[in-house]
Amino acid sequence: MGTGFEVAPREVVTAAGRAHQAAATVRTVDLAGALAGVGLSGGTSAAAADRLSDTWGRVVPKWTADTEAYAENLDQAAAGYRDSDQNAAGEIAAAGR
Repeated sequence: MGTGFEVAPREVVTAAGRAHQAAATVRTVDLAGALAGVGLSGGTSAAAADRLSDTWGRVVPKWTADTEAYAENLDQAAAGYRDSDQNAAGEIAAAGR
């Protein structure tokens, strides 16, 4: 009769680890800097590269910070689920005595 949901804490931990890794990997890449000097001076490609560099310079750091915060939230959720499971197991064991 379960109408709730079931959580697999190990999967939450795995997802958190992957998010931490993605943020760490992306944080080390300078996408905005890679576009410096791309295109011919005054050409449309140089202007487009500058706009893309500006966008990546804003968006990528925000994405890494948001992804790291998401990973930390998953870490906290996994710990909460683990604690709840341990408490429930303890209560079940105590009730059986």
